[in-house]
Amino acid sequence: MTIKHYANIDEKGKLLLANRESFYNEIKQMANRRVYLTVSEERPTRTNEQLRYWFGVVLKMIVDYILETQGQNVSVEDMHEYYVQKGYFGLESKMINGEIIIIHNRSKKVNTKQFAEVVEKVKMEWAERGLVIPDSNEINY
Repeated sequence: MTIKHYANIDEKGKLLLANRESFYNEIKQMANRRVYLTVSEERPTRTNEQLRYWFGVVLKMIVDYILETQGQNVSVEDMHEYYVQKGYFGLESKMINGEIIIIHNRSKKVNTKQFAEVVEKVKMEWAERGLVIPDSNEINY
């Protein structure tokens, strides 16, 4: 069982639960068990709406355009992986076994603003190639 709750931490380090009663009702269900507690900073990641637009409109239009203009059949997933591997969602370096390696971030690592910037960058690149991708508020998806 996993319990997730929103809270703030005040200047003295005190945990201020958003819904204290609900929190305590849920942890009562885990009475007499050993638990592992993690506290992490809330970070607004890309939204489901952004993902639907990215996969259902932006990437779909790109793969259709590639098929039409180049005769190459590419999947939406392949195009997404292309942008991951090109570092559009960011890169990290890590030391593993004494070697520095470069990690290509997945889209889940970026916040809503960063994701929107990637989408706009990709749309601009394809507009230069002749493919105009409508904004998310201009199309139903």
